[in-house]
Amino acid sequence: MRQMIHQQVPILPVGIQHGHAHELAEMSRVLDELQKGADLLELISRELLGGRRPDTGRKGLTAEQVRRILVLKQMLGLTYDQLAFHLADSSTYRLFCRVGMMDPTPKRSALQSNLKRLSSGTIEAINRHLLRKADVEGIEKGRTVRGDCTAVETNIHHPSDSSLLHDGVRVLARLLQQGEEATGRLGTYRVDHTRRARRRALQIANARNGVERVKYYRDLLHITHDTVGYAEAAMVGPFLERHVQLYGRVPRQVTLDGGFASKDNLDILKRAGVQDAAFHKKRGLKVPDMVRSSWLYRQLVRFRSGIESVISCLKRCFGWTRCG
Repeated sequence: MRQMIHQQVPILPVGIQHGHAHELAEMSRVLDELQKGADLLELISRELLGGRRPDTGRKGLTAEQVRRILVLKQMLGLTYDQLAFHLADSSTYRLFCRVGMMDPTPKRSALQSNLKRLSSGTIEAINRHLLRKADVEGIEKGRTVRGDCTAVETNIHHPSDSSLLHDGVRVLARLLQQGEEATGRLGTYRVDHTRRARRRALQIANARNGVERVKYYRDLLHITHDTVGYAEAAMVGPFLERHVQLYGRVPRQVTLDGGFASKDNLDILKRAGVQDAAFHKKRGLKVPDMVRSSWLYRQLVRFRSGIESVISCLKRCFGWTRCG
């Protein structure tokens, strides 16, 4: 039977049978289970309040709504304008975000104001709970891990060789300082050459002749090489510590980019209990020293190559195209 027009639109929303709707329903179940016995919502609520009393002021989004809206925005790669439209237009998205069908949906400015209040530490806590749940349910055991580096767009001044070298030393020293403060290992990994690099960059710019400039350049290159070495040495230890915090054990197999290939890094991994450690480039290392067989080495190198697609997805879909 086919009618000319639809006589009456149903008042109540009807659930849809679609793969995306089923995916959202499963994600909703996982989010509900995560908050049982966890303080995630309390952490989010404190950041949303920003020190203010919860019983005063205008009624805003709940901590649970903000968490689910954040997941939806990141999953779909939406702008705030698009997010506001989809929440107003889609009953499925409103149901996932726990927004009542008769309630007004938040505007773009309200969405931005609420989501920007969440710190990186809170998002990290959410990710850690997800990883623990994946471990408990046998989805991801963390036996084999891979790592890689990438670059993102940022605002820089007009580059010159000396200024880029100085900037590299300055930024690496700052990141090492932050890492040491986070792990409680102050002064463990480095000597801060920031002031010396700045002086050499100024001396290069104001050198009276080429001979003087070459002398300063050589010293700046030496400083940069040492600082890069500090950064490479500092990344392997916290990398394993973070994995132990998440899974309670060191990984069985580790595969990393060729830039980390060195005998010192291999020794660190082996002493920590890693059975097989493969680097994308050997750089003088022998396969039997890294892994148990050439076949396993090839498998680990191929496994590491798959991280490139993950990084690409993070950049295109999750806004990792720029850094501040």
